[in-house]
Amino acid sequence: MKDSDHLSSGRNTQQPQPPPSAQQISMVRAVAKVLELRSAPAPTGTTPRANSRHYIEGVLAKNGKTKEDTVGGSIAASIGMLEDLAGERGADRVDEFFTNPANDQYYLTLESDKAKARESHQAMATGEVKFWTAAHGTRPSIGTRIATSFSVADRVELTHKVSEITKLASAFQQHGAGSMDPFGTFSHTAANHPDPSTAGRASLSSHAATQDKTQVPTMRRR
Repeated sequence: MKDSDHLSSGRNTQQPQPPPSAQQISMVRAVAKVLELRSAPAPTGTTPRANSRHYIEGVLAKNGKTKEDTVGGSIAASIGMLEDLAGERGADRVDEFFTNPANDQYYLTLESDKAKARESHQAMATGEVKFWTAAHGTRPSIGTRIATSFSVADRVELTHKVSEITKLASAFQQHGAGSMDPFGTFSHTAANHPDPSTAGRASLSSHAATQDKTQVPTMRRR
């Protein structure tokens, strides 16, 4: 055997990576759309996303389901991720939809009840698509244009993915609490949530309040 053959046979050759799946491509496009919301104006004198999240969290607390894995918890986490990425920019009047008491039944559904949870997520996503379609028809904006580009299936999938991420982040944070684990420093709660679009709200630090758009946001804790 030649020396060159020896070297070649000992090389750690990388296997070609499979092409991204349609689902992965869809998720990348969805994230790009969400980031585009940063170019949209924020509503004046109101915080629709925060209002929506607080309402859902209130419904869960009132019914003793704060610590349970619910559809409402997943949706609140998804709204929180939007707040992290875009503040209230492009939020329009979305709290009119999320704070409707008719949705409480869906918020309280346990994720462990797969069939019912699927129906609840589907019902919420369908209702939100209807809301945004109507909003875009009466008061078109950057926010409504971006919102109407998400289908019911897109919204259900995004909610599930965001929920998985926040649960993972929460697990790291809980593990790091009381130890020297650096993940314990990433605690991010609604009380100290940085909002790049609305003045007067608390932030993690004075730097976070004026954070550059390229900065990676911290993760909220479930």
